[in-house]
Parts: sequence; C-alpha cells; structure tokens
Amino acid sequence: MRAKFTLILGVAAILTVLSAGEDSLRVQREYEILFEGKYDGALPIKSGTPMLLDIIKNRRYLTQSQWERVHQKMLTRPVRDSYYDTPEGHFKIHYNSGEVDTHYVRRCGEFFERAWSVEVDSLGFLPPVPDGTRGGDSRVDVYITHFPYAIYGWTMPDEGGDGPAPWNDVSAYIEVNASYEGFPPNDDPEGSAWGAFKVTCAHEFFHTVQMAYDYSEEVWMLEIASVWMEDIVYDYVNDYYNYQPYFFNSPWVSIMTYDGAHEYASAHWFHYLSENYSAEAIKAIFNKMIYADGLAAIAEGLDSLAGLDLNREFMTFAAWNYLTGSRADSFHYEEGANYPEIYVEDYITMLPYTFLPPTAHRPASYGSNYIGFVEGLADAVHIELSGDTGARWHYAVIIPGDTAQILFPDDSTGNFYV
Repeated sequence: MRAKFTLILGVAAILTVLSAGEDSLRVQREYEILFEGKYDGALPIKSGTPMLLDIIKNRRYLTQSQWERVHQKMLTRPVRDSYYDTPEGHFKIHYNSGEVDTHYVRRCGEFFERAWSVEVDSLGFLPPVPDGTRGGDSRVDVYITHFPYAIYGWTMPDEGGDGPAPWNDVSAYIEVNASYEGFPPNDDPEGSAWGAFKVTCAHEFFHTVQMAYDYSEEVWMLEIASVWMEDIVYDYVNDYYNYQPYFFNSPWVSIMTYDGAHEYASAHWFHYLSENYSAEAIKAIFNKMIYADGLAAIAEGLDSLAGLDLNREFMTFAAWNYLTGSRADSFHYEEGANYPEIYVEDYITMLPYTFLPPTAHRPASYGSNYIGFVEGLADAVHIELSGDTGARWHYAVIIPGDTAQILFPDDSTGNFYV
C-alpha cells in the first residue's frame, strides 16, 4: 500500500526498572549459557562479553560456587601450548598446535592488526589498557578456543587489571572461536566463515578499547558500538544484517534493550550518527562515557559535538529507519536498500481515525510506532496526540519519494509545513 506520508510516534522519558527477580533469572540464564553450555538459540551468540559483564556487575545473584568459577576466569588466563606474535607488535595469539593450523593463527593476527589500525590509529580511540606480563608480555592476548556452543567470541576483564587512568579502565583478554564453519551467511568474498572471523576480531577488539574508557558501561551501548565497528573495519562483510530483523520487526522496543538480540540489531543507531556527523560523534560519546552511562553519555556526547539534541536525533533516526528496503533513497542510510523495512502499525484509509496500539506494541522509552496515511486521503490532516503524561512524546512525518522529506512540528504552533 502506498503511503502519502507516515507519522512516527516516539517516547523519550519512561524508563523501566527490572525487578530483582527478573535480574536474578537473567543472570542465572547467562551463567548457564556461558559456563554450562546450555544454549540452543536460532543464531550464534554474537558476543559473550555483555553476558560476562552483566554477570560480574550482578554477582549477588550467583551462588558462591558459581561466582568462584566466574572469578577464576578473571584471575587466570586460558592455557595454550603455542603462541604467535604479530609483526606489528600489538597482539599475542595463543593456540594449541595440535588443534589449530598456523594459517588460521596468522590470519587471526592479520584481522586483529587491521582492527587496531582502523580503531586506534585511524579513528583515534584509546588503545587497550596494557596488561603487564599477563599472557607473557604487554601485548593484547587473544586465545583461540573450541567453544562447546555457537559463539563468535568474548572479552574478559582482568581481575586487578586496573589501568593508569583516574577512571574505570581495566585490561582484558579476548577469546575467539577455533572455527566459524556453519555460522550465518555474510557477504565476505572469501566465504562466510572468514567473514565471521574478521568481524569477531573487530568486534571483540573494540570491547578492549571500550574497557579503556569504562568497563562497567551499559552493555546495550557497548554492543551497539562493537557491531557498528564491525562494519567500519570490514564494511564488505555485513554479518550484522543477520540480526537486524530483531530491531526492524519491533521498533516499539527501547533502544536500551538488552536481551541477547536487540542490542546487536540496533547498531544502525550509531551508523545514523556516524553517517551524519562522522565517527567523531561516537568518539564524543566515548569521551563522555568515562564519567556517564548509557543515554546520559550519548546525550552529553552529542551536545559536546555540536550542540545536538538527543531527542531530535533519535526522532530523525526513527525517520531514517522508515527509508530502507524498497523505500530507500540516496540521501539516508548508505546501505539502506539492504536493510529490512520497518514494521508499520497501520495504514489509515478513512477519517476520522483513532490509533491505539496493542499493549505489547506501545513504544517503550526511545522506541517508536509508525502509522501510514494513504495517498489521496485528505488535503490536510489534524492530529491529536494523547499519551502517558509521564512521558515526553515526540513525533515526525515522513513524505517518501526519491528525495524523502522528514518533517518536525513547528515549535510554536505544532503544525507541519510541506
């Protein structure tokens, strides 16, 4: 159905606080996945890092024996019988010689050195915190591991690995999978297994970079950032496409959601920011992440960059999310034609009309709903918004086309002008 214009409703204030029972169940499930191998998800775990950090942050929900097992991973590095030092000098790749061939090991080093070159040397993010003699020397240690379940990799902060900065920085080590055969398809010309390996290196290395800023940052934001970085370092792989339906099929879900899928699917939030304001926008957020968490860091970073307003940027982002797939044009997402199309709640064919979304679809904080108005419905439309009085509601109009227009209400009258 062709829409004359589409109205977006977004919420920017209500925050949901999980109960202790929900936190406990989540942490126990994370422990079962990572330390007992009880995982049967449809897609491989994109990164074990957020689960590890969530477990560490919420250790009170573990039994004593469970915490001792986690703590041991922080205290003691994995043991491998061989290692390879990359010629560039940044990484030590640890492996068992009878399990992994040297070609795989050297490619691993190659992929990580490219990640360092882009993330630290080119973009200017902080390098990882040196780990002293852990792992043998101060290089970043990477351990090639045969995981008992489908996972790309993880990054573990070191116990007692506090960095030299006066903020919450810490050293860390990385584990990557010994094989990516059978992982979801991607666009790498060398094959999907190599593509999955490449983006894992870019992703997990960026977690060590993040830990130079604040290792206890909100995990949803760390994952958005690391999946975004996959595409910056290895633009042609597009492994993150596999996770995007979790966002585009349910735009009412908060951008701050951490559920094992949505945080990976939301990486295009940082694509929106970097495509508009360059990677400097993400660096500005990271600089604020040192002393602020989550949305506060994003808001402060955007404000410091150019006086940008988080709520206006989020609503523009929501509008961009409509301009994907068959609706994509040349002026919004660079790869928008390859993205899924956003879920539209309804198309209005008659007036007057009242929109009341199902309870499950009501937008959470920094979530959105989309309503389409079909072409020829009326020359002018009057819209009244009645929502939760505890929320700050925002709305915008998209007029699709070869050069789509995104309209916001006039601050003084509330009218849209075309």
